[in-house]
Amino acid sequence: MFGSLVVIFPTKHEGGALMFRHGDGEWTFDSAAMLKSNIEPSIAYVAFYSDVEHEVTPVISGYRVTLTYNLYFSADAAYDSVAPIVVPSKSEATFQSALSTLLSDNTFMPKGGFLGFGLSA
Repeated sequence: MFGSLVVIFPTKHEGGALMFRHGDGEWTFDSAAMLKSNIEPSIAYVAFYSDVEHEVTPVISGYRVTLTYNLYFSADAAYDSVAPIVVPSKSEATFQSALSTLLSDNTFMPKGGFLGFGLSA
């Protein structure tokens, strides 16, 4: 692993800033402040190398929802020129088909809006 990519979703929250330290430098990435000032919902993201020391400050209110990727270099030259093949499971394929059908229906949310998915552990 050579680094990390953190994607922060547009959920209302306070706190949860990322603190970075490397060498003599220290930086703060405050996604809550960034996302709060946007009128339209949008994501925030940050990528950093593995040798950067980092920590997340406590979330004071709301929910900080993130998706974190570990970044790797490919050790297999075959993957450098060929895209990986992803075969969805039966439930994923069923969901994808149902969602595609719903989104192609002009009577579904004709004025736009938000579509959300509840997640549980």
